[in-house]
Amino acid sequence: MDKFCKLDLQTLGEIKFIFEQVVKTGDVPVEQKDKARFYVRYCEQLQARIQKQMELGN
Repeated sequence: MDKFCKLDLQTLGEIKFIFEQVVKTGDVPVEQKDKARFYVRYCEQLQARIQKQMELGN
């Protein structure tokens, strides 16, 4: 479970970074930027939940 959570955290961090870059620099339609912002927030919240779960598990 621990390895799985660490992989999730790393992957979510990478996804969040990509979406942040799209929001900042991407020449994309507004609705896509809105979707990217949503995914950034979703990744942040999911990362926090996984970290909390890992801390509770230790």
